[in-house]
Amino acid sequence: AVDNIVKALTPMLKAAGGRTLVLFTSHNQLRGAYKALTRELKADEVNVLAHGISGSRDYLLSQLKKDPHTCILGANSFWEGIDVIGDALSLVILVRLPFLPPNTPTMEARTERLLAEGKNPFRSLNLPQAIIRFKQGFGRLIRSENDKGIFCVLDKRIYEKSYGRNFIKSLPAMKIHKAGSAAIADYIKEWLN
Repeated sequence: AVDNIVKALTPMLKAAGGRTLVLFTSHNQLRGAYKALTRELKADEVNVLAHGISGSRDYLLSQLKKDPHTCILGANSFWEGIDVIGDALSLVILVRLPFLPPNTPTMEARTERLLAEGKNPFRSLNLPQAIIRFKQGFGRLIRSENDKGIFCVLDKRIYEKSYGRNFIKSLPAMKIHKAGSAAIADYIKEWLN
């Protein structure tokens, strides 16, 4: 799975040349992608920094603001509460839709309660929580009325599953492009330059 993520991200990150936040839901995928992307992007002089590897959250954000050739790979705490206004952040990529793992004690307890009430835990709990998190991820890109950028979702479920449209409808109206990573990379290069 990490190989596929790296294969998709590499042309996009080369096209952007930095100014990017890649949001992960898995620390294992983030660590694996970091190693491979650091190698892949070295020649392009893109400074790849990873949450939990390259330094504190504040350090990573300061580097993004200082150096336009910076790409941050972030996990949980990067999905919310960070403000990078202006061109320093022009591309946000979500690797996967942010569903919480069902096997955490909290989720298991809530799921059991909803099932006992005759409700569908996915529709009543998992999907609404994932949509809130998704909107938080999008919110990293647009922090002021003058901000602009590209928001990219690598997870095919956004258009393959019926619930995918719920994620799309949760965002402000915008142009949507469905394409492979090479075509998206061309779009990124054209749009950012």
